[in-house]
Amino acid sequence: MFSSNLSLDQAPPLSAPLRFFLTAPLFAIIASIFIIVNPEAMFMHKDLMTIAVVHLFTIGYFGLIMLGALQQMLPVLAGVNLPRPVVLATLSHILMVLGTLGLSFGLIYFHSIIMISSLMLFAGFAIILLPSLLLLLKGDFQNPTINGMRIAIVFGLLTVLLGVHLGLSYSNYNFSVLHQSFVDLHIAMGTMGWILVLVISVAFQVIPMFYVTPKFSKFCMKWPFLIAGIILFWGLFVFEIFTGRVVQIVGVLLFVVAMSAFASVGLKRFTQRKRPIADTTVWYWRLSLGSLLLTALVLIAKTVLVLDGLEYLVGVLFGFGFGVSVLNGMLYKIIPFLSWFHLSATGRFDIPTMRDFLPEKGAKRQFYLHLVALIALLISFFIHELLVVAGIVLLLSFLYLWFNLIQATKLYVQESKKEPVMAGGMSWN
Repeated sequence: MFSSNLSLDQAPPLSAPLRFFLTAPLFAIIASIFIIVNPEAMFMHKDLMTIAVVHLFTIGYFGLIMLGALQQMLPVLAGVNLPRPVVLATLSHILMVLGTLGLSFGLIYFHSIIMISSLMLFAGFAIILLPSLLLLLKGDFQNPTINGMRIAIVFGLLTVLLGVHLGLSYSNYNFSVLHQSFVDLHIAMGTMGWILVLVISVAFQVIPMFYVTPKFSKFCMKWPFLIAGIILFWGLFVFEIFTGRVVQIVGVLLFVVAMSAFASVGLKRFTQRKRPIADTTVWYWRLSLGSLLLTALVLIAKTVLVLDGLEYLVGVLFGFGFGVSVLNGMLYKIIPFLSWFHLSATGRFDIPTMRDFLPEKGAKRQFYLHLVALIALLISFFIHELLVVAGIVLLLSFLYLWFNLIQATKLYVQESKKEPVMAGGMSWN
């Protein structure tokens, strides 16, 4: 994700991405509270409370972190910068925060604000995604990560556009005959096209660079294009251009193959590390990829064996086990690096190390809470009463994550106020 020759002129100001990273856990905290308050709703995937919780995670947590990370990745991977990054980040962040709160509470309490909240979310995403896509299309620098990012951004924009349409339906309770088709395509584009493709694309760079593993093969680099083709095939099915039980099974199995291939190769790469140093982020990656494999198995059971009621397990394994796990691990890498990088770029020689910003002990404790929360969420499928406990552990996990991130930010602010010191202890002034 980051290169050693990155200069301060290339990178956006730290405040631009940091506001997204620090706000994201707050939405997961709100989602955890909703789970504790109304646990039974989580087992009814069409319940408005469940839809609100899902979007607190997918938009409030995934969306904010991905928008923040994208601002940092553009200058590193493509050598391009968003114009007026702080202005764009401020506008996008305000719209995303207000839109996510409005959508989630609107679904449950005030349906009249759903539409305006959906439009705010589209604007919040578009302010970052549209110029990012244009810069990536104009750029001369080509690699599989950039190609994958282009695909992911397109699917991200399409997902939000479909979300605006669905928001209009929920705001006035006027559902078209194609409502479920739009919902199915919205889910496929958001999960596979936006989240999975972006994670895969970033993994091409992050896993070999940060964890000193062999690079992904040339065939693996084609995964984003293959997933885009699968989503197109799935869209033809959900809108009944292709019909039949066999077509449905083939479509799901193609998704399963894509998820399983990435998870299997990723797990193998971590066994091939050349410097197997203890690192909590490795545990997060392994848990994430393992959860993706389990998601594939549950999807097979749901589709091929026609087992009903498995939407909860799919959501927990993909959304929390895969998505939240990998993003937690990324936060524990991104924030220490950016804090260290912005301080070191001032010429100081007495700055804290990256591990000082987010000590391994705190990250490890939070990972244990995260793991217990995942296990409790999965067991809750069989023992519904346990979901309250799972929600409490989930709440503690995100509170601890937020505490860790705030501590890292505090240290950065404290250090940034100190006078730069040259070698030999002389002040620049």
